[in-house]
Parts: sequence; C-alpha cells; structure tokens
Amino acid sequence: MELNGKVIVVTGAASGLGKALAIKLSEVGGKLALIDRDEQKLNELKQLEGAEVFVCDVSDHEQVQTTFKLILEKFYSIDVLVNNAGVWYEGLVENHPDKAVKDLFGSNAIGVINCTQQVLPLMRKANTGQILNTVSVGGLMGEPGWPVYVSTKHAIRGFTDSTIASLQGSNVKVMAIYPGGIDTNLYNAAGFPRNANESWMMKKEDVADVMVFMLTRPEDILMDHVEVKKIF
Repeated sequence: MELNGKVIVVTGAASGLGKALAIKLSEVGGKLALIDRDEQKLNELKQLEGAEVFVCDVSDHEQVQTTFKLILEKFYSIDVLVNNAGVWYEGLVENHPDKAVKDLFGSNAIGVINCTQQVLPLMRKANTGQILNTVSVGGLMGEPGWPVYVSTKHAIRGFTDSTIASLQGSNVKVMAIYPGGIDTNLYNAAGFPRNANESWMMKKEDVADVMVFMLTRPEDILMDHVEVKKIF
C-alpha cells in the first residue's frame, strides 16, 4: 500500500520511536499529523515535509476530541492512525504511586482507545484505513518488575484483538507491533535510567522501518500481531 499523500496521525511523536517513525513517514510522502504533550520537542518536528503538530494529552478525552477535529479541518480525512504514545514505570506494585498508575493506564491504554474512537467511524464509512498500535513485548508475557506497565499492554493487546474481530468483512486494518527494548528515553524519563547503548536495545530507526513495512503491505494482507526482538 502506498503511503505517499496519505494522512497519517502519529501519537507520542515528539521523541523516541514516534519521532523516528515520523521522519521515515515524511520521507515517503506522508501528510503527517503529529501529536504529543511535549510542546517544545513537538515543535522541532514542524520542519518535516508535510507535517503539522498538535499538542495533546491522549489520556484526556476532551483534548483528543478537539485535536482530531483540528486535524480533520486541516487534512479533511485520516487514512492511518499510529497509537504510539506511552510511558514507563517499574518496581513492585505496592511501590507504584497512584499518579504513576493513572499515568500508565492513561497514556498506554486509555489514550489508544480515545484516539481509535475518533478515527474508526471515519474508516468504517470509507471502508478503508489502518490503525497500528505500538504495544510491547510486555503485552505478550508477565514480568515481575513491570506489573502495572504489563497490565496496560495486555489491555491493548486485547483491545487490538477485539477491534480486529469487530471489523471482520471490512477493509479497515488494525495491527499491533510488540517491540522489545528500544534505545529511547522512555526509561530515563520515568526515573529508571538506562544507558543508551544497552546490548538488548534495538535502534528506534530499525523498529520504525518495521512499522513502515507493516503499513505498506498489499491491501489484502494483514500483519495483525508482529513481535520484534533483537538478537544478541
């Protein structure tokens, strides 16, 4: 499927994997609506060809409604949604502050649902479109140090499966990618520092390449659940 000229919404676009993906989508001619709550970093992406930026906290339903209205006023349609926004926290569940729990579910799970709600009616009506959810290997297993984070990712795995089932017979694709560790600022931003070149980390640009590959398959091919791991 050709992405040139397609309107593509990417959440969590200001840094990390989202930024790497935005750059690659710009290079293939996508018309980009880039969403993030970090206005300063987001504004750095205004230089990308075909990009418009929108400051929004995806966990806030009203902000999401307003933002998608602005996107439609600018681009008139939405062909692709990449639900990429997410945060991290780790440690024993009893040591998770209430704010961390709410932020994890708000960004990682509720945000995906909020954004999907805005595009699905459009895609159903047009009988075309793609939604790609950035999940995590945490959505495929349990980890003793990531109890709440893993819960949010399992939630979105289930949400992805159920949405796929609800779209049977249509031409709307819903997919999920499950990457392992990536060389982003996700861990440091949460207060759990990691070196940028840990041996188990994949390059964000490489994972973004996989996502572009998923989005450019023939219209009758669905790569619904794709796990991506580093060999080391």
